[in-house]
Amino acid sequence: MRVFIALTLALVSAAPGLFADAASKDAKIEQFLTLIKANSIQDQIYTQLGGQIDRAVKGLAQGAGLPVSEQMSATADLQAKMTAAMHEDLNWQKLKPAMVEEYRSIYTEEELDGLLTFFKSPVGQAYLAKSPEIAAKTREVAEGKVKELADKFQAMGR
Repeated sequence: MRVFIALTLALVSAAPGLFADAASKDAKIEQFLTLIKANSIQDQIYTQLGGQIDRAVKGLAQGAGLPVSEQMSATADLQAKMTAAMHEDLNWQKLKPAMVEEYRSIYTEEELDGLLTFFKSPVGQAYLAKSPEIAAKTREVAEGKVKELADKFQAMGR
């Protein structure tokens, strides 16, 4: 019993430092997420999922045998509800806590310090500014390679 009490007292006395360290780390994560504009992830999700919603609704309308001229008006309400649900469930306020938790579990405080130093530097800022452009270009290259591979597969099938 004395050992349990001693351990409990040790934990209680260490707890303020543990919470302070967690708060310090979380503050750095918040700063990092702001620097990298992580909140823009919701826009990427909205774009991708919005396209999937469009295709799904169109597929439902076609599957129901609706004439093309009536498909948009017949499915507009469903599409609006799906889009509203997407915006409600996948907004930054709901995504952020999970992202903070992931960064907290993966990076040490020292690593976060290094990341912050880099992304605050001119080179880090240039990296952030050019990331969307390089991502788009590498996606185009990958899509081109996939098309070449699909063509190769078709030739093999002949």
